[in-house]
Amino acid sequence: MTDRNLYANEDAALFKSRAGHPYRPTSGTEGDGFYYNWCADCRRDEAFRKDPDSGFGCCILSAALAFNIGAAEYPKEWVYDEEGQPKCTAHEPMDGTTHDGRPGHA
Repeated sequence: MTDRNLYANEDAALFKSRAGHPYRPTSGTEGDGFYYNWCADCRRDEAFRKDPDSGFGCCILSAALAFNIGAAEYPKEWVYDEEGQPKCTAHEPMDGTTHDGRPGHA
């Protein structure tokens, strides 16, 4: 299992009250960290990683970049979890495991 925590535990604790609320990176650096933790090994963006000119990729990632957090089109999948960590609830690891490392759908 990959540690997908973006924030240090003490920092994430500040966001526990936001569990289930939409998440949006506050900077490009934070966005890069989120991409690395959640998108870089996700099946949903595999086509784009293989061929960026294909026009195919993750519609969740695209919507997060295109819309403001308050817009109806902003992805519901990008949220804070119970520990205050940002996560993507639609993440599909390329290795077929679940978020806790158990075998999942391949």
